[in-house]
Amino acid sequence: MTEETAKTKFSWADWIERSVWTGVEAALAVVVVTDVSSLKAAATAFAAAAIAALKTLAKARLGR
Repeated sequence: MTEETAKTKFSWADWIERSVWTGVEAALAVVVVTDVSSLKAAATAFAAAAIAALKTLAKARLGR
């Protein structure tokens, strides 16, 4: 297997879709599990999703 076939091609559309859905899922989890339906709780969930999205982007850019 060559190095090129070992790497998967990065897809911006896939990354955006996964990031948005991660944010939605995290916000729903905060609202459902903690019964906190404030904007601050949703923002916290989206911040966690943003960190996960940045990690994924960094991983793809660093080739790991």
